[in-house]
Amino acid sequence: MMKRILCLLLATAVLVAGFCFPAFGEDAIGYDAALVEKQELSGIPDIKTLTTESYAEGTEWKITDAAGLQKLSEISNTADTYTFADKTIYLANDIDMAGVTDFRPISYNSGFGTAFVTAFNAGNRFSGTFDGQGYAIRNLTMTSEADDCTSVALFGAVRGGCIRNLVLDSSCSFTYTGNSEKANVASVVGLMFASGTDGAKADWVDADAADVTVMVENVHSSAVVTLNFKGDGYKGYVGGLVGYIGAATGYFAVIRNSTFEGVVSGSGTGAGGIYACWMEGGRNLLCKNSLMAGKIAAKGTYVSKIYGQGKPTKNVGNETVEPFADCGYAASRVTVVDLGGVADLKTLASAEGLGFDTAAYEAGTAWKITDAAGLQLMAKISNAGTAYGFAGKTVYLASDISLTDLAWTPIADANANPTAAPESAVCFRGTLDGQGHTLKNLTLASSASGYATAALIGAGSGFTVRNLALDASCSFTYSGTSADARAAALVGVAYGDFTVENVSVGAAVNASEGVAAGLIAITVGNGAGTILHSTVSGAVTGKTAAAGAVADAQSGALTLTDVLCLGNVTAKIKGAGIAVSTGATVTASACRMLATVAANQPSAVLSGENITQDAACRPEFAAVRKTDLEPYYGYGTAEVTYEGTVGYDATRIERKDLSDVLPMCTYLRAPMDAVEFKISTPADLLYFAEMVNSGANFEGLTVYLDADIDMTGKTMAPIGSPLSGAVANNGLDGSNYFGGTFDGQGHVIDNLVMTSAVSVENATAMVGLFGLVKSATVKNVVLGAGCSFTYNGEGAGYAAGLVAMVYRLKKSDTGYGTLIDNCLTLATVNGARSAAGILGGIQSNTNNDPAVVRNCTNAGNVTTKEYGAGIVAYIFNRPVQVLNCRNTGTITLDQDVAADNRGIAGIFARPNANQTIIIRNCVNNGTLKGPGTLGGITAIVSNEATVIDRCTNYGTAEAPEGAKNVGPIYGLYLLTDYEKLTSNCDATGKTDAGLSTVPTVTPEFPDYAALDAAHDKLLRDEEPSDDDDNKGDDPADTGKNPSGSDSKAPTGDTEPKPAESGNDSSAESEKTSGGCASTLSYTYGAVALLMLGALPILRRRKED
Repeated sequence: MMKRILCLLLATAVLVAGFCFPAFGEDAIGYDAALVEKQELSGIPDIKTLTTESYAEGTEWKITDAAGLQKLSEISNTADTYTFADKTIYLANDIDMAGVTDFRPISYNSGFGTAFVTAFNAGNRFSGTFDGQGYAIRNLTMTSEADDCTSVALFGAVRGGCIRNLVLDSSCSFTYTGNSEKANVASVVGLMFASGTDGAKADWVDADAADVTVMVENVHSSAVVTLNFKGDGYKGYVGGLVGYIGAATGYFAVIRNSTFEGVVSGSGTGAGGIYACWMEGGRNLLCKNSLMAGKIAAKGTYVSKIYGQGKPTKNVGNETVEPFADCGYAASRVTVVDLGGVADLKTLASAEGLGFDTAAYEAGTAWKITDAAGLQLMAKISNAGTAYGFAGKTVYLASDISLTDLAWTPIADANANPTAAPESAVCFRGTLDGQGHTLKNLTLASSASGYATAALIGAGSGFTVRNLALDASCSFTYSGTSADARAAALVGVAYGDFTVENVSVGAAVNASEGVAAGLIAITVGNGAGTILHSTVSGAVTGKTAAAGAVADAQSGALTLTDVLCLGNVTAKIKGAGIAVSTGATVTASACRMLATVAANQPSAVLSGENITQDAACRPEFAAVRKTDLEPYYGYGTAEVTYEGTVGYDATRIERKDLSDVLPMCTYLRAPMDAVEFKISTPADLLYFAEMVNSGANFEGLTVYLDADIDMTGKTMAPIGSPLSGAVANNGLDGSNYFGGTFDGQGHVIDNLVMTSAVSVENATAMVGLFGLVKSATVKNVVLGAGCSFTYNGEGAGYAAGLVAMVYRLKKSDTGYGTLIDNCLTLATVNGARSAAGILGGIQSNTNNDPAVVRNCTNAGNVTTKEYGAGIVAYIFNRPVQVLNCRNTGTITLDQDVAADNRGIAGIFARPNANQTIIIRNCVNNGTLKGPGTLGGITAIVSNEATVIDRCTNYGTAEAPEGAKNVGPIYGLYLLTDYEKLTSNCDATGKTDAGLSTVPTVTPEFPDYAALDAAHDKLLRDEEPSDDDDNKGDDPADTGKNPSGSDSKAPTGDTEPKPAESGNDSSAESEKTSGGCASTLSYTYGAVALLMLGALPILRRRKED
């Protein structure tokens, strides 16, 4: 690097004496966050305020959310006068485009075609500066099938403009599928032009380029970029960062210090990691100090790692780094065979007998196929009987083949039970070598009964398929009702030994029943199947099972190496990005899944037992006992994808109109059919706690928060508490509990402080908003940063922000015993034994549905002396599911020296159970501190029924020197077969066992838009007014109409509340009072009822 710099300086001094060029990124290769010059944006207007009328007056705007990015697109596409020339747009934070399905490229230019320059002079183009400030755009999905499409990219056309300091992460995708011959697909800019009309920009001058008029600099993209041209040949361009680049004579276009780390797939005239096409012809393009670290999975006339068609005028300091270079299909792997002397398969055609010359078939060993008729003849021969499976023979494709409007019968169309012996089945047994050619427009739709198959090859045994592509114009669909059906792009059923090598599939595969896969639907038999160097980019949808490569590996051995899956997988039951095993021994090495898996039982890489994973999802994600002082880092390159927001999301809440709901103060005198009550004041909350702790369990009833509650200066006991003197089940039997539904509606309870040093006699102490709940639902609750919950007694105790203890789960029609859903806590929690942000512990019977904690976020700090976590602390022999939760708080084990069996974790500290425990789709961003056992997701696992799936740890673990049980996913696993524990987990944080030499690792944090919005509103003093135009800024105000859903009526054995006719009218009159007189009056009412013998009515308890 230093040598290159010295040479550049020497050349500069000789050529331009006395002129000093700026040295932007001279020492950096690729995107570098240090090159971002952060701007103070507080005084810059939000672009959402921009109109076409105010456009001329402004010079700077900032984008703060998805609506802002959409506004930029809207204005830029209004007319070709809105180019933003001499204006600057800044990103003010990360932008999440999830849910936006109709985003149009900024400055979409529809005139591109043969008159490139004319189109840019007249059409829409962006000519300003877009400065991403180092922030990321996420979940931006852009697709087009238009026949006149010119570009699919964030920016459609840029002339005289600059795009800089921008990040597009791997959740973004840009796809064109259609017949447009002028489509240009890229993640950043579709069309880029350096024009003299705009004038050279003095501050863009580079040591290697003067008169620069258009530029992309310091950009990083990990997006998936795909061009599927459905016509014949290769048309259009597909580039990682930029599609097509042009320039006027004498002016420079520049791409510098940028990185592409995503995937370029499909086909086009040109394909490249940085750009796809440069028009050359005496014009000037500088491509400098840029890094290609992604994957080229595209086919085309001009394909290379940095650029496609057209070498840059100046190619300076660009590098390629390919961490999974061998993953997926590559045209360079094809060994081209001279087919000049190979007979055309159509020479076997005959009008007699079976329709082909059987003697010539038996004598031959190799044929070539040149057109659709030849491919149809191959299928016909293979279906003539078991003797005609091409065993020991090779068939080559001699050209691309289109099967437009031709009916397809699979090669070896065996409608037979897949467990039958292959000797008795019609099977393809030879070699099909595509020679790098593509099958197009092959469509097969089946609705047959039995073992129906929709695939290129119905069944195969001892076969090889290699160097073959099926593009996105192909499709394989089963739409019948047979549960035994299978659909796959390549093979329906593969028996025994087989090899699939260097195959690319862009076809969509769908099965309404049965299984579906991108490559092979079912593998069966005692042989060994091998799939390597193959790419699946089409979407796969099945019912029983679906996977990118193999949907149902039933028996034998299956090895997958360097398999790349880019298409979404959807299944009714089991789904996996790469393969589902139902009995086979499956080994996956260096495989990669870059799309979404949606299923009832999903796994982003492999699903099932007897599986070994490497690179895509390594068993080393789990920490092992360390015997040295080497720092332990998380392994793997798997990218975990999530649907929607991980953790609390205020936009999930649909606030109910509570104008007709009774205040909590009317509880004792409400009508017998009243099933809903609201809390509007601190007094209401205190009264609610008093009622529960007096025996009212609220089973069958719903309690709502109707306002933010400030508990400053108020003293409150946990809602639900154990009784002193009780013995059975640690004092829980006979204790007061909450058993109804509590809906916080996104309102905030703040400044609630609970501290207890008192041990309950013969019972378990509890500290939290809720102490004890039983078969309850707690949802949409937010605890502010002013809340704290502390238990520092000597006996057993649980402390949590939300719920200290769940007790005695029940069987129910909901599928869960207790549900804690969509809650956020910023509270501080301290516990002598078990402490957590959301749930302290579970004590229950075994014959029950699980407790479910989902969509929750802990952003508060938790300190414990035994077990502590952001979400759940400790359970014993109880089923539980922790789904879609996030921790951002610091978890501390407050001990000088801790035993190995004491620990802390980001999500779940101690899942100590002999029943199923599922931790899925969870993320830890928090820091773990202390001795003992530390795990990013969970600390200690001793149960084979524990599943950790699609979890990511970005946090840091800080342990004293010599700590052994510290890991990025879990710290200590007390069983032997830890390979079954994790599935598609990832860890980019570090674990530090007290070593000062461990380098700092900065976590890459996911989007926090919804969480940050909630944080900003935690201390709000009033609700938005009715005329507030920005209702969406309130994290709990979705702008939707109030819910009108029916309430759940009390169960038949619930004892009635006292209700006199006179009380009905008083209760009704208080519906809109916003609260009641005082806590004192509530207390007197409760005492009076107790004195009158009303305790059985007050308790409303059903016997277990």
